Amino acid sequence: MPQFEISTFSSQLFWFFVCWGCVFVYLWKILVPRMSAKLSDREHKIKSILAEATSFDLQTETMLLKYDDKLNHFKQKQKAKLQQTTEFIQKSKEGLESDLKQELDSQLLILEAKLKQSQADLLKTLPTELESVLTEFAQKQIPFALDAGGISKVLNAEVKKLMHHD
Repeated sequence: MPQFEISTFSSQLFWFFVCWGCVFVYLWKILVPRMSAKLSDREHKIKSILAEATSFDLQTETMLLKYDDKLNHFKQKQKAKLQQTTEFIQKSKEGLESDLKQELDSQLLILEAKLKQSQADLLKTLPTELESVLTEFAQKQIPFALDAGGISKVLNAEVKKLMHHD
C-alpha cells in the first residue's frame, strides 16, 4: 500500500496540511462569516418581530382600553337617554291623565246640566201630559160622559197640589 510507505509519508503530510489549511481558510474566511451574517440577520429579524409583537400588544391593550371606555360611555349615555325617555313618558302619561280627567269632568258637568234641563222640561210638560193621560183614563173608566173642561180643572188642581206638595 502506497500510503504506508515511508518514502511518500512526508509528501502526504505536506498535502494533508495544505488541504486542511485550505479547508480552514475557507471555513474561517468564507463559510463562518456567511453563517455569522445569516445568524445575525435571523437574530435581528427575531428581535424586530418580537419588538413588533410587543408594540402590537401595547396597541391592542390601548385599543381595548379605548373600546372599554367608549363602551362604558355609550352605556352611560344610553342609560341617561332611557331615564330621560322614561321620565318623559311618565310626564306625558300624567299630563294625558290630567287632560282626560278634566275632559271627563267637563263632559260630566255638561251631561248633568243637560239632565237638569231635561228634568225641568219634563216637569214643565208633565202637567199637560198627565192631564191628557188622566182625561183619557177617566173617559174610559167612567161610563157616563163628563165634559173635558171639568175634568181638566179638577186634574189641574190635583196636579198643582201634588207639585206644590213635593
